[in-house]
Amino acid sequence: IQRILSRIASAKVVVAELSGANPNVYLEVGYAWASKVPTILLVRDVNDLRFDVKGHRCLVYRNIRELERLLSTELQTLS
Repeated sequence: IQRILSRIASAKVVVAELSGANPNVYLEVGYAWASKVPTILLVRDVNDLRFDVKGHRCLVYRNIRELERLLSTELQTLS
């Protein structure tokens, strides 16, 4: 876990896939937020969102093409 946290802390941006509600991913998102690392949240179904993440902006996609378009646009806004 220390290796993952170190990589998050040094990242320019974190992209987190929240589909499936993996608790480890939520922990990593929280660490990224605490480290002030820009974070992009992704999910296929909004019903997968847990905890307080529902109040944060999340890119909802239906297929890989839509994800590519949404993520490309979002990354451009961070540049």
